[in-house]
Formats: sequence, structure tokens, C-alpha cells
Amino acid sequence: MTIINNSYRFVFVHVPKAAGTSVTAALGVLTNYCDQEIGGTVFGEEIQGAYLKRFGLAKHSTAAEIRSLIGAVTWNRYFTFSFVRNPFTRAASTYNFLRKWPGPTNSFIERMRAFQSFDDYVLSDIWDEGHGPDQIFRPQAYWLREAFNSKLLPSFVGKLETLGEDLRHILDVIDAPTHIKERIQIPHANQSGGDGSAQGISERPKVLNRILEKYSIDFDQFDYPRAPPTVFGPSG
Repeated sequence: MTIINNSYRFVFVHVPKAAGTSVTAALGVLTNYCDQEIGGTVFGEEIQGAYLKRFGLAKHSTAAEIRSLIGAVTWNRYFTFSFVRNPFTRAASTYNFLRKWPGPTNSFIERMRAFQSFDDYVLSDIWDEGHGPDQIFRPQAYWLREAFNSKLLPSFVGKLETLGEDLRHILDVIDAPTHIKERIQIPHANQSGGDGSAQGISERPKVLNRILEKYSIDFDQFDYPRAPPTVFGPSG
């Protein structure tokens, strides 16, 4: 979900498969009539089509797209933030999600469900044929940089692995009232992202190397170790 909250002067840039649901659940209570909440909630999904058509604003708009829409002055005045996650667990989470998702086309659905394992998915040429639905195959840095070699645009980038701690920091920075903070359920996330996605990660060198190559910019930019977060058995 993209959030442009004028009440508390913050912008949330939603990287796909990186804590968006948890952040939405926590910060959605801060939305007032003058704020934009695009996607992620029942209300957000209802208005997403209108905002996309008129303003080009979507659930997974990039930081550069949002800054262009609201203007550099407002962007720099607001607290801007996003979340990322370990590229290994994000790859596995994306695979699990797309296996269940209705999909953009029947051919895409059939292809995703034809994979016998996470290994098959990673070693296929699916990443080489495009960026996937809603750009989901792209590295996380794509949403947070203006260009490949530019600096990160948000003023803060939290991690799913430290979600609770980072959300508390965000609530302090935006000066959310105490009575609202007390209403917000701060989620906890373990290193697998809390969704079991890491269980699909293989130890096969070819699989690991493929992920390392695809998401090398994320490993470097966000300081993630170039090894799976824990030792896993072979994927099914």
C-alpha cells in the first residue's frame, strides 16, 4: 500500500513482499479524510483504480513516482520510509504468493503452478523474460532509487527482520499520539519473515548463485549476508 499521510506528514513506499501487510495494519489507523491510502485495505483497494487512472498512483508506486506526484518540497518535508527484507526469503515468499495468486493471465497461472519446487522456479528463465506482474521480480532497490547508481530516496528504510523495533521508531518520528500508539498492534517478525517462506530455500549452489546474481544490488545496498538466514533442507 502507498500511504501519503498529510495528517502526520509521512509517506510509505510499499516494496512488494516486504512487510506491506503488517505496515498497513499498523499505520492504517492514522488515515484521515485528507490522507491517501492506496491499496492494501478494503478502502485502499476500492479507490486504487481512480487514483491510478487520474494521478498514476498505485499500491506499489516507486519512491521516484510518488515524489514526482507530490513534489520535491513536500517529499523533503515529510518523513519518507519503506521496508525491505532478506532477498532469499523475499524470493521464496514471492514464489509461494504467485503459486496461489489468481494471476494476470491463465498462462502465467499455469506456468507458476507447473513448477515442482522452488528450485525449479529459480532455475527457470522466468526472471529473464520480464519483471513479472506489477514488477514483482525486480530487486527491492528499484522501488527506492531514482536510478541504478543513485542514493536511496526515502529518509528511512526499515527491515522486516526488525519490524517491531522499526515501526516503533517510525511512530516516534511522526509523533503519533500516545493513545493511538496504544491502539496499534506492533507485529513481530522472525528471520523467515513470519510466513514460512524461508522453508522453501534450497542449499543447492546453482539456486543460491542465481538468487545472489539476480538480487546482488539488494544484498549490497541493504547489507544482507550472501547466505540463507539459516540452514534449510532441500526444497520440495
